[in-house]
Amino acid sequence: MVAAGVLAVLGGLLLWSVLPLAVGGTPSAVVSGSMTPHLRVGDVVVTRPVAGSEIETGQVVRFADPSDAGRLIVHRVVGTTPGGDLVTRGDANQSPDAAPVERDDVLGVGRLRIPLVGLPRVWWQEREVAPLLALAVLAAIAGGVAFPPRPEAAHTGTDTDTEDDTDTERTPDDAPAARP
Repeated sequence: MVAAGVLAVLGGLLLWSVLPLAVGGTPSAVVSGSMTPHLRVGDVVVTRPVAGSEIETGQVVRFADPSDAGRLIVHRVVGTTPGGDLVTRGDANQSPDAAPVERDDVLGVGRLRIPLVGLPRVWWQEREVAPLLALAVLAAIAGGVAFPPRPEAAHTGTDTDTEDDTDTERTPDDAPAARP
C-alpha cells in the first residue's frame, strides 16, 4: 500500500512536470537559492511566453543570462529603467541583477511552481550520485511491491512439456477417443 502511494506521488509529480508542455508552458528546474523563499532549489517553474508589453513589476520572468548565453535565469521584475528595460533581482538577493533585461529577451513569465520535481536534475547537474541512486532504488522497490510479478500459470499439460509422457497413466478424461 505504501509502495502504491510512493508510485502515485512520483507519477503525479512527473505528470505535473510534463503536462505544462501540452499547454505551451516551459518547465525549468530551480538550481540556485536566489529566489528563496518563494522558489527553492529543486522546484520546477513553468513559464509561458507573453508579449514584452504585458510584463509588469512583481512578475517572475525567465530570461537568458546576459553574461552567459547558455544559462537561464528565473528572477522577479523589481522595476524598469527609463528606457523601459526590466530590472530584475532574485528574491534572496540584496541588489538587482547587474544588467537590465530587454522586454523582448524575456522567454516567459512564471505561471506555476511544482515543488521538488526538479531535484533529480539538480542532483545530476551537481554529480550527486547518492540521492540519484537512492531515488532509483526507492522507485524500483515501490514498483516491485506495487506491481509484483505474476506467478507462472499452472501446469496445463500442453505441448510445451519437455518430459516424456509415456510412463504416465491416462485417466478416462484424457484418453483418446475411440474410433468407430
